[in-house]
Amino acid sequence: MVNGEVSSEVVAKPVAIGNDCWLGSRVIVMSGVTIGHHCVIATGSLVNRDCKPYGLYAGSPARRVHDLAPEEATAPRESPAPRENPVPETLAASLTSVTVSPSAPTPPVTASTAAKA
Repeated sequence: MVNGEVSSEVVAKPVAIGNDCWLGSRVIVMSGVTIGHHCVIATGSLVNRDCKPYGLYAGSPARRVHDLAPEEATAPRESPAPRENPVPETLAASLTSVTVSPSAPTPPVTASTAAKA
């Protein structure tokens, strides 16, 4: 409504979604909204206001229901120990020697050929 009159003009505004955000299915984000970094928006939520970083938002309209703590800096992870080959050597050798020959195309199945089977 502008100056007491209903306007049919649509004003499009950009939506900004930060890094590492998760949006559930059927989430509706209104134009002009900014979703901060590391936010989770629950399934079916209607986001009509800006979402601050590190929050879980849910509902219609979406409200901050939980604070998500930023991940603390940790030491770099060690690389995992090498696993044993799950495929025995004899099987692995037979798999490398398998050749695939082209096969003839199969005829289409029709009602008459299906009845014979």
